Amino acid sequence: MYETILFDLDGTITVSEYGIIDSVKYALEKFGIVEQDEESLLRFIGPPLYYSFTHFYGMSHEDGEQAVVYYREIYEKVNYKKSPLYDGIREVIQTLYQNGKELYIVTAKPVDTSKEVLRYHNLLPYFKEIYGPSREVHTVNKAELIAKLLTEHNIEDKSKVIMLGDRHYDVKGASDIGVTAVGALYGYGSREELIENGADFLVKTPKDFLKIIEE
Repeated sequence: MYETILFDLDGTITVSEYGIIDSVKYALEKFGIVEQDEESLLRFIGPPLYYSFTHFYGMSHEDGEQAVVYYREIYEKVNYKKSPLYDGIREVIQTLYQNGKELYIVTAKPVDTSKEVLRYHNLLPYFKEIYGPSREVHTVNKAELIAKLLTEHNIEDKSKVIMLGDRHYDVKGASDIGVTAVGALYGYGSREELIENGADFLVKTPKDFLKIIEE
């Protein structure tokens, strides 16, 4: 039976595209870049911001760092509120909490920003801790974050740990560490991406995830 439940945030708990896309467009426009294809900006959901700006738009190290500053400038002021919850995810989180499970967030979003998003949705009290990068970190390894979580909370039995996420970063990180990896098909990753990176289960809705835990 699973006792420790790990959640990704963007694309798993929140429908993140609205706030993220608006913030990316704001940052790009500061550099004179007007992106007409908004769908292409969905690539920013999942990887670290610095990586996305430098790899997708060929920015230099300095410009990449400044783009992140611009992004956070508008995201943390207003756009973090443009991330509604997926249908059913609140009930799943509440049920797991009420059943005595320990819930954690493992995300590429900075910890302080993640707290604001969860606080806005009145979900912060349900989570024991949030694991994510500091603002200065440009790369995020989900496996390392999960390993740190397990060590700091003295969790030795990995068979009782399960992770839900929508991108390959999530399922690969969980799989690499040896905890059960569940891919959220309702998020932004494809079925192929999730399967190829080690997903043990795939779910179409948050409530399907609850069924796996309750089996």
